[in-house]
Amino acid sequence: MKAPMTVILALFILCNSTSQCYGNTDQIFVDKCIISVYAAIDAVEADEVADDWNDMYLDPIYTSSEFQYLGEVYYDGWRWTWYSENVLPGGGLDIPGRYVDENLFVCDGDGYICLASSTLPYGTVLETPFGKYGKVYDSGCDEGTVDVYVSF
Repeated sequence: MKAPMTVILALFILCNSTSQCYGNTDQIFVDKCIISVYAAIDAVEADEVADDWNDMYLDPIYTSSEFQYLGEVYYDGWRWTWYSENVLPGGGLDIPGRYVDENLFVCDGDGYICLASSTLPYGTVLETPFGKYGKVYDSGCDEGTVDVYVSF
């Protein structure tokens, strides 16, 4: 959403320069322009909030195969480990729309990677280092650790 903010800044500069060039003779144009700028800012902020929740994909730092090989990684102040549904099926977990994605992460129907944390409350959504957001559905791991539910 950086490009629209650049456009809004350019519009704001145009409004200010028009105001300085024309003084009060063209004040109606300037007022309409400034109102448009504020409306555009509100629209961009609304889009950014929507993008934060609707765009599930981030730039991955680790692939699932790298994560599987490493066993644990550290990201954003958390220790990330994995646990496999092949060992612990997790049938008792209430994960609506549960499926396994193309990277072998167990996800909910909204596309969140299913996580466990004894530090974070159930339902907490957080950025993962794997290219998608995750949501806490379970607990039982060490303090400061986020377990990622996988299918490998």
